[in-house]
Amino acid sequence: KYLVVGPSGGGKSTLLKLLRKYFSPQQGTILIDGVPLSKVTKASYYDLIANVEQNVFLFEDTLIHNLCLYKEYTKEQIDDAIEKAGLTQFVTSHPDGLNRMIYDNGKNLSGGERSRIAIARGLLQKAKIIFLDEAFSSLDATVAREIEKTLLSLKQITVINVSHVVFEETKPLYNRIMTIGKSPSY
Repeated sequence: KYLVVGPSGGGKSTLLKLLRKYFSPQQGTILIDGVPLSKVTKASYYDLIANVEQNVFLFEDTLIHNLCLYKEYTKEQIDDAIEKAGLTQFVTSHPDGLNRMIYDNGKNLSGGERSRIAIARGLLQKAKIIFLDEAFSSLDATVAREIEKTLLSLKQITVINVSHVVFEETKPLYNRIMTIGKSPSY
């Protein structure tokens, strides 16, 4: 479990792009379980990762389809992901529940609701690596801390959280906190 912090423009987004295999490093090597990331195919790697970003893509369809992306999951798997992502109240408070209609890119949802849907997606797909890119910035602090604690308690999952939102009480739950900063300009 890794927390990456630093100022805007310090390289946090570049680090995530490298880890997501959007482009290759100009020097050095990124290893995943001892294997150079350059040797891992994008298709096999993308099956292992989930991206939870501040700007979540949602499409005009039901909540269940936005969560599952038309893949089959059991009711227990869906309920578990909803609970861990902090979506239970959101689902149960609407008469249509999981059949609630989500409008184009989630324009009928708050930023926090969109973030929780993205987190539930990652949990459903059983990703082995979850990249959080400012995933908590639009969430209420109490909800964000609870979701962060849940994600950090997951076994056999690597979490890389790039964030400006840092909670003192969750810092000890990370294996490592890394600060990325700008190089001084002369």
